[in-house]
Amino acid sequence: MTDASGPVPASRPYSGPVGERGSWGRPQQPANLADILERVLDKGIIIAGDIRVNLLDIELLTVKIRLLVVSVDTHAPLEFVDITAALSRAVDEAGLCEGLLVAQTRHTTTGLLINEHEPLLLADLEALFERLAPAAAAYAHDDFSRRVVNLMPAERRNGQAHCRAALLRTSESLSVTDGRLDLGRWQRVFLVDFDGGQRREVALTLMGNAREQGSGIRG
Repeated sequence: MTDASGPVPASRPYSGPVGERGSWGRPQQPANLADILERVLDKGIIIAGDIRVNLLDIELLTVKIRLLVVSVDTHAPLEFVDITAALSRAVDEAGLCEGLLVAQTRHTTTGLLINEHEPLLLADLEALFERLAPAAAAYAHDDFSRRVVNLMPAERRNGQAHCRAALLRTSESLSVTDGRLDLGRWQRVFLVDFDGGQRREVALTLMGNAREQGSGIRG
């Protein structure tokens, strides 16, 4: 995507399925509690618990806790993926009214960013990352003659991606109000991939009180 002022970085909205995870890169391990949890997550949403507060026989409050994962396939070396719609749908499907959504990337070469989805701004951000961690610079992380830790077959040279990801946060906490994400007018939630061309995962934790049955969400 280009305009008169030059190239614009790769960006796109993501509103695909939530609760889906691939099994790529996962070694087989003996079954234990953590393994079982992973398997349940592979099947989508898990219900971590509903906490009900009662007075005698009257239910006063139900607190929902949900864990799920958003999977995203990226394509460009540096890509801004707008996952706002997927997060909003997760809130809706969880049936939250008031509460909190915590999103966390599961990768060390990605970060989360809340900002405006405007192409020239994204180009400015890409230029900023290039100035701070140039792709052409030398990185010790990419010197496989010296590096001996966490080396995998077909290891990617991605030192600049790790350094750029360190400039962003790995997680963001978002308020849920009246059944929807309480974002500002121009705020969008991005997964920023600095080592694109891979499947990426964002883990979500949703906590809050449930909507009453039959209640709608404000438009």
